[in-house]
Amino acid sequence: HTRTVCPYSTPINLTLRNTDTFLSQSQVSCSKRLSSFDETARGVSVTATGGGPATLAYELVFREINDPTRLASKAIRHQLGHSLKSSVAYSWVVDTRDRVTRPTCGALYRFRSELSGIGLDSQMTKFFKQEIEAQTVHTPTDGVTLSMSAKLGFLKPLGERDVKKGTCVADRFFLGGVGSLRGFDTHGVGPSDERRHPKDLEAANASGILARDQLGGDVMASLFLSAQLEPSWKKLREIGAYAHAFVNAGTLVPFPSGDTSYNSKINTIKDITNSARLSVGVGLVFPLPVGNVEVNYVRVARAGGTDRTKNGLQIGLATALAF
Repeated sequence: HTRTVCPYSTPINLTLRNTDTFLSQSQVSCSKRLSSFDETARGVSVTATGGGPATLAYELVFREINDPTRLASKAIRHQLGHSLKSSVAYSWVVDTRDRVTRPTCGALYRFRSELSGIGLDSQMTKFFKQEIEAQTVHTPTDGVTLSMSAKLGFLKPLGERDVKKGTCVADRFFLGGVGSLRGFDTHGVGPSDERRHPKDLEAANASGILARDQLGGDVMASLFLSAQLEPSWKKLREIGAYAHAFVNAGTLVPFPSGDTSYNSKINTIKDITNSARLSVGVGLVFPLPVGNVEVNYVRVARAGGTDRTKNGLQIGLATALAF
């Protein structure tokens, strides 16, 4: 699925210093080519910042997951219905890079911890979610910049009910696509489940509806290594474009739970390592204020059996990764 935020966000002024409160409604819309569900979320969020690298936020959200396609897989149908999320999140960011767009030196570190289930309602969604992102950049010689970035994510259900049911698909990690794991379709990596067959199979194939729902994962890791080179063509240099050669690796697996339609029984570090995906490639990068447009030629060296790979030319927007 893809996330889009509706243009409805009303700030409320408070007397507390460095504190922002927002009444918000967000829509997680369905992309029929990726997964068969819509998620609608309505609620309130409060964010407090102290002027330093740390941020503390509270969110109370009523969420509803529907199946507008009537074709959802068993694993997605198991997720349908309402849920209440009451969570507190702590974020810490340190950025020593010389610039945000195509840095040449420095490092970036981001940490985010979220605890959901704050309150007395036993039906609240309960989980702990940890996300870590790091990037380091070095320029050994003029015209050559080496960059390494990594992301780690872990989502664990809490409480007897949530451990038995498994995590909510709206809270899971997704992997695949330019800016995530190159050489794979957007959200094309990891656990999936077969959808119900449409009545008009030819029309479904013509519209690009896939046969499987992407389910996301609870344990995610990705690594991106690149060598960035100044192009010889002057016009490309003038617009800030550069060439790069890269290696991209990642893995996405579920947390073992009582949900057998989603549980792949991955219990050890060795199993997680064996599920790693790998791609290599070269391309041109065109920096923009909202991210980088990449035109890459990619070859997938390792993939899962149900992954949607994209060998050859791949074009996409790699936005800044934020939690």
